[in-house]
Amino acid sequence: MIKVENEFIKNYHNFFPTKGKKLSFFNKLISSCQNKPASLLSLEGGDLFFEQKLAKKNCQITAIDSVPEFITAAKADSKIAEKITLSSFPMMDIGRYLKKASFDTIFCLNSRLIFMPSKALLTKFFFDVKYLLKENGTLVLELANLEQFDLKKQSVTLSSFPKKQKLDISVSQMDLNFYLNVAIPAKNDEEITVVENHPVFPFTKKVIEAAAAETQFSSVEFYSSYGRKPFEPKSHHLICVLRK
Repeated sequence: MIKVENEFIKNYHNFFPTKGKKLSFFNKLISSCQNKPASLLSLEGGDLFFEQKLAKKNCQITAIDSVPEFITAAKADSKIAEKITLSSFPMMDIGRYLKKASFDTIFCLNSRLIFMPSKALLTKFFFDVKYLLKENGTLVLELANLEQFDLKKQSVTLSSFPKKQKLDISVSQMDLNFYLNVAIPAKNDEEITVVENHPVFPFTKKVIEAAAAETQFSSVEFYSSYGRKPFEPKSHHLICVLRK
């Protein structure tokens, strides 16, 4: 179950802050695009705080989110609606609603990819992404590296948060299935539930490599940070760059 609260929408960019070299990483991608202005597709971008920073560059941005409350809030903000094309539909339908070879870069950040609950759907998603990318276009994925944990034994925090903001996120395993829970701590030791026992799939480097090979991406690179530090099994984050 997903129950999007106003508190979650309002503070999304605080729960998932833009830190370190993330912005410069994407600015380099935009600068390297042969097409000007570059065309970007943001998938599951939440409140689009990061996308607004990118929109200041020489690029055109389309944002899709499967949670309609995020898109409704964005459309009500003229600063966002004037710069970013907005739509709400499931990420698995991008090949149905968007045009072939329309984008230079497609990205899905903050571990939102795990809402795709199977390896088979990841392969379909990769085929759709290739259909939408221009020649030599890139797909960027940002995920928590869940491979370093035994999900049967411990709760897993998916991101690091500022001291003033906190979001309780856990992934657990029951039998062969994985479930996500997200809550916002409130006063009097209470919590505001955002996601409760939602089926997810913990995509790993190995799973992504296999899906990329099956869908014939020309190259796949893995990093542990936006500074392009090489990925290691114990890295907290997994940054993937797939090129058509």
